[in-house]
Amino acid sequence: MKKAILKLFSLLLSLFTLSSCSFMKNKNLHGEELAKLSNDELYEAVYFQNLDIVTSYETEQLALAQMNSARRTVYIEYV
Repeated sequence: MKKAILKLFSLLLSLFTLSSCSFMKNKNLHGEELAKLSNDELYEAVYFQNLDIVTSYETEQLALAQMNSARRTVYIEYV
């Protein structure tokens, strides 16, 4: 449990650092805008959107249960 909390904290710190430095320019794109991204940019954008979803739930398990299988796959593969 402690290891999972440290891992989540590390991810959140990375997310904060990247967003504050404006490296995540694709995070808030949707629909046709996402379709214009390269595969790597698309994967990153969806992953960071997933992080927003996960942090909005009390536990990671609850968040994953609410995601569709494609989002879950991107989230799990990136972690």
